[in-house]
Amino acid sequence: MRNESDGLLEAVTETIRIGEEAGVPVQISHHKASSPSAWGLVKDSLALIDAAQARGVDVTADQYPYRAGEHQPVRGPPEHRGGHRRVWHRRVE
Repeated sequence: MRNESDGLLEAVTETIRIGEEAGVPVQISHHKASSPSAWGLVKDSLALIDAAQARGVDVTADQYPYRAGEHQPVRGPPEHRGGHRRVWHRRVE
């Protein structure tokens, strides 16, 4: 899908349309709203999926299974401490 942020509803609509026009099943994997400004849009995007199913489109979605994305380890090997930028700088030094 093109967008999981402020353009979530347009992206879900487009994804459903492509599957419907092509006559193929649609699976929206790890469905989520990825930015705080879009968090309330998931109920509307699920309504789009429900409406498509009601008109016979084979569309399903699964939920993003994590509380946050791009997790930075808090603990780990000493060479990984300091976050990904510090690790990168250590690799190129």
